[in-house]
Amino acid sequence: MCGRVCCALCAPKYEEASSYYDDVNDEYKKPSFINSDTLKFIPSTNLSPSEAVPVLVWDAVQKCPIIKPMVWGMIPPWTSGDYKSGSYTTHNCRIENVKESRLYSAPLTAGKRCVILCEGYYEWKSTVGKHKQPCFLYKAQSPGMKPENESHWSDGKWSKSQGWVGPSLTYLAGLYSAFESKKDSEPILSSTVITMRSSPAVSHIHHRMPAILSSPEVVKDWLNAEDVNMKEAMTLLEPTESVQWHEVSAEVNSSKNKLPTCNKPVDTKKQGGKQMSLTSFFKKPKKDDGDDEANPPKKPKKN
Repeated sequence: MCGRVCCALCAPKYEEASSYYDDVNDEYKKPSFINSDTLKFIPSTNLSPSEAVPVLVWDAVQKCPIIKPMVWGMIPPWTSGDYKSGSYTTHNCRIENVKESRLYSAPLTAGKRCVILCEGYYEWKSTVGKHKQPCFLYKAQSPGMKPENESHWSDGKWSKSQGWVGPSLTYLAGLYSAFESKKDSEPILSSTVITMRSSPAVSHIHHRMPAILSSPEVVKDWLNAEDVNMKEAMTLLEPTESVQWHEVSAEVNSSKNKLPTCNKPVDTKKQGGKQMSLTSFFKKPKKDDGDDEANPPKKPKKN
């Protein structure tokens, strides 16, 4: 499951941190962040479904990855009226039935594969009673690197010879589609995160996890639908063990909280009952897996 993500970096930093090696020119290159006139990405430590997230896609003309802002939560093509007024649980897509899904099978077959860029995601771990402890999970880092530490990102360096040297982004495999809106001048891009059973590194926190891509090479293969077909691409998705995590404050329980401290570690043992009492002020996170099979958006009735 993946219901909240941390995407707190600015566009230029995502370009640097998601750079790739160009073996033809023997140098590292940065994917361009392509801004949208209809959808603005606003960095935040606590982004929830329906908000804009930075997403890597393959540019078939330039033969390279680029970054575009997308709505998190795939907009069904049969949506009528304002897509913002709809209530969708399409931010997650279960890998077990993606090929049969009436919503996700079309973009999968069409090669509309993408990668949601983030510093990490949030999950809620069951503890004593009904209390759920929020945790921040992210790709395993090099020694000394902390993805929740802003200075580690700002101190990171990029060069054509070495690429990005700093904390690692967490690459979430997903699918995307373009929704034609009568109100907007250009199609609205929306995405979904593919989820799967958890690896032992995560299963004690939650039984589901997003499909985290392990390396820049795997990211490139997942994106490049021209050279890597659907069957080959699906074999790239596995429950990874390369995950680290720490407990965070209950302030992340509310999607309205965009505080810089949302992804910072807390010591709940030292806090005693403080974390429990703070949780009661916020709405509990939804228990669904955010996929259209569990909560299918209805198709319009035929006249």
